[in-house]
Amino acid sequence: MLRSFPGGCHVAEVEIDPDTGEMDLVAYTAVDDVGVVLHPMIVEGQIHGGVVQGVGQALGENCVYDPSSGQLLTGSFMDYCMPRADDLPQIAVSTQSTRCRHNPLGARGAARSAPSPRPLR
Repeated sequence: MLRSFPGGCHVAEVEIDPDTGEMDLVAYTAVDDVGVVLHPMIVEGQIHGGVVQGVGQALGENCVYDPSSGQLLTGSFMDYCMPRADDLPQIAVSTQSTRCRHNPLGARGAARSAPSPRPLR
């Protein structure tokens, strides 16, 4: 079985306060090659979702465990930081279409095209 993967380039523009170290995500641009785009609105939504998930992983997620019992303390959405629309800038999305040769539609997967950034430590 031949597999086909999307590719792309994502650029995050950030501003860092030199006094506090606080970071602000001010712009985000994504260009992805998902092959033939069959439904542009769905592809854009998939890319937006991947970007938001990656931003959440890099900037907000933190699993906290009780040191004495090992109990997860951030086990619900009430105490687990997730990005919301007002936490993010406008996300500029565009696609570059290179037809996939491994399937008759020429499409590639778009659901996992966004990178999963790793926090700098």
